[in-house]
Amino acid sequence: MPQGTLDQLPVPDAAMDTLQLARRTRHHGARKRETQHLAKLLRQSDSLETLRGAVKALDHSSRRFSAHFQALEQWRDRLIDEGNDAINQLIATHRDADRQKLRQLIRTARLEREQQRPPDAFRRLFRYLRDLIGDDDNTRGS
Repeated sequence: MPQGTLDQLPVPDAAMDTLQLARRTRHHGARKRETQHLAKLLRQSDSLETLRGAVKALDHSSRRFSAHFQALEQWRDRLIDEGNDAINQLIATHRDADRQKLRQLIRTARLEREQQRPPDAFRRLFRYLRDLIGDDDNTRGS
């Protein structure tokens, strides 16, 4: 878990110190001992249920992010594979999409794939879709 995410969790100071030590420890046995000590501190803590709820909320947001990411990937793949039909469907749901830019990125991504070049336009198309669609619920590719 990234440090920024850990800082948001309601972990007692003593447990956070032990957690940081366990993260820095490279020896397997020592890390296991620190992890066991961390678990003991968390069990003794009054905020264990609060911590469980916070971790569960993180898991749900992670799943939403993964689903959103997969939907963007599906749009990108559909655009490359289907062309104009997919472009029309995307523009129908996202009026501010630039048809010419989409066509250019799709054409270049197809050429990259055919010529087995690095996927630069493929990635640019994904970034364009991410910026265009954002966190909408309209990211479903079908």
